[in-house]
Parts: sequence; C-alpha cells; structure tokens
Amino acid sequence: MIGCGWLDKTLPPKPETTTSACPHFFQNSYIAQMEQLVLKVFSMVSFTRKWMVVLLVCIIVSVSLFAAFEGGWILQPSTETINLQNVDWVYAHPTSELKIDEWKNATFEDAACRLEFDVYLAGYSPDPPSTLYFSVGFDFLGNNRNFYVKSASVSFPSVTLPTKLEISQAYLDFNNLSVVRAGTDYVDLVGTGNSLSASFSDLVYWYTMSSSNLTCTAALVFEVTYYNGTSYRRIVQPFDLILEGDKHVLSIKTGLVSNLKPIPLNATVWVNDTQYVTPVLLLLPPGTYVLTTEQEIFFNSSICQFSSWGGPQLFGLDNSLTFNLAGDIDVTAYFKQK
Repeated sequence: MIGCGWLDKTLPPKPETTTSACPHFFQNSYIAQMEQLVLKVFSMVSFTRKWMVVLLVCIIVSVSLFAAFEGGWILQPSTETINLQNVDWVYAHPTSELKIDEWKNATFEDAACRLEFDVYLAGYSPDPPSTLYFSVGFDFLGNNRNFYVKSASVSFPSVTLPTKLEISQAYLDFNNLSVVRAGTDYVDLVGTGNSLSASFSDLVYWYTMSSSNLTCTAALVFEVTYYNGTSYRRIVQPFDLILEGDKHVLSIKTGLVSNLKPIPLNATVWVNDTQYVTPVLLLLPPGTYVLTTEQEIFFNSSICQFSSWGGPQLFGLDNSLTFNLAGDIDVTAYFKQK
C-alpha cells in the first residue's frame, strides 16, 4: 500500500528529507509540518482550553501565510513590463492667450485587453503665472471577466525649472479604480472589483512662469498593470510635452464677407513661397515673412475678390503682406463676392 506515511502504520518512518506524498499548494512542506504540530498540541489540551488554542491557531496560520507569501513560498503570477515608444508633443512657447485644441494619443492592444492613453492640450493663458491647461487620461477594456486592472499610476517625473506642474484634485475622474496616494505631480490607483473596464482622467496645470524664449519640457508617464488570466503585465507609456522657446505661432484663416457677416472659407495662401490651405497653424522662428493669398477664389460658383485682412497691427489692401514675426500672430484674410 502506497500513501501518506502517517496512514500506513506498517511502513517505517520516512527520512526527514523526504517530502510528503500528499499534495500541497506550497513549494515545500513547512506549513504542512506546522499544521501537524498544531493538531498534536490541540489534541493534548483540555476541552475547556481548546478555544484558546483555536485563537492561537488562527494567529499562527495568518502569520505563516503572510510569511510564506512574502518569502516567495507561495507561487505567485509573474509580472512582465512592456515599455512603449515615447510620444512627443511639440509646440511654440506661446506669448499670448491661445486655444490649442490638440490631442496626442497612444494605444496598446493584446489578446487580453485594449489600452488607450490620451493627452488633450486645451489652451494657454499668459496671465501670471502663465499657464498651459491640459488633461491626461487612460481607458482599459478587457476582453473577458478574467482580465482586469490591478494598479495604475500617472506621474510627471521631471519638468524644466522654474516651471511647475499641478495635478488638479478637484477634477479627478475615475471608474472601477480608487486613489491610494496623490500629490501635485502624481496619482497612484488600484483596481476595484476585478472589473472588465477601468478609466481615469484629470486636469493638469503647467505653470511656465517664464519668458517665452525658454524651451520647457514636461515628462509624463502612464503605468497600468493588469491581469491577463495567467500573469500580470505592466504597460509603461511615456509622453514628452515640449514648448519651444525659439518658435512663435502664426495662425492663418480665410473668410468670406457675405451680408456683412464673415463666413469661414478654405483658400490657398503662401508663406515665403511655401503653399498652404487655410486654416493653417505654423510654428516659426522669429523673422520677416511674406504672406500672400489669392486675389480671386470661387465660392458656390461665384467669383470672390480679396478685400482686406486683419490681425494684431496687420492690415493691408492688396494680396501680399510683409510682417515681422516677433510673437504669436493670428491673421484672417477676407474675400467678398463680386
């Protein structure tokens, strides 16, 4: 008869180096031996004191399980780290109030889930302390209930001094996650309920507090760890947000004057002989530029004639304008029907 030694009394005692034939979840028989010792002690005490032993057993088992888990005796799912390619957003360091309205995105997808990381650049205010407003967020969607977010973080590990970053606490928004820790430049989260989906978003203030000729960089890092049914995967997605101090914003639009009301209109323009179709936003170094537009365009089969254009201290009556770009400029060229 083959079995556990304590069941077969005819067999000789097993050497101490031999593990029990009874299956255990642990890699060695430490806790199994401890259980046998506790049972032996339990059988030796009087009935009236057994409730005390029960309490002692609970404490010993809890502590032993914790020690086994921390010591690596219990088999744990492994964690694989995947570093995704860095995403850059580059813009001129603004000199005036500006609506930017730009998105930067990154996506990761495997058999377990789809992860989307987003940065939305809203706008810039030159009022002290000169602030760039943007939001950050991510969305997780698992392919079945066995895949879920374990933990996540959003952080800014570095920023050009003397600029500062502040993650808003008032606009925190998250789903199937809870905040563990949060500071001015980071948020740590854990998943709740092993849910199929999870999301996070928040508003960030970047105080540039500097002249526009300073190039500033803010490093943003998303980390999302999820369970894929057999192991954990940590996805790391970095972004770099860059404001170039040696560039200015030139925004060019064209419009049609009809019944004294301007209507947005697409037209061809040239900046120093380079052709663009409006509306166009250019990031250019300081200097002298020549802006040229068509004298006649068609709108609803009607010929439209260039009338005038406007911008900060920029006005002209012909279709060519020379100007000095020393700061952000927003120019609109207007046409009228003949």
